[in-house]
Amino acid sequence: MQDPVVVSLIVSGLGLALLFLALALLYGLMHLMTKVLEDRPVTPVPPLETGDGDSMGQEETLRAAAIAVALACAGRESRPVATPAADEVTGPGRASPWWALHHQRQLAPPPGQRRAR
Repeated sequence: MQDPVVVSLIVSGLGLALLFLALALLYGLMHLMTKVLEDRPVTPVPPLETGDGDSMGQEETLRAAAIAVALACAGRESRPVATPAADEVTGPGRASPWWALHHQRQLAPPPGQRRAR
């Protein structure tokens, strides 16, 4: 039987070698995936030919379309987290009983810390 310190050093060395081998394999796979899945260059779309040759109108149309898309995306975003949903509010400035119970349970001390009378 060998010395336990020597055995533990051998096992640790083998473990470290396997760890670095696995990390190198992971890095290689990630590098390969980025090369295989990289985006191909996009060919530019030629401008549409109109009869009057108004290229400034096309630019303004594209800019207006980009603004419209940005506004539509902003409109789709969810409401802020801190405000209750519209169906949870029962009246102007009043919260529903479930909402009040939720906040009451958050503010109250845990049952184990309450004092007995």
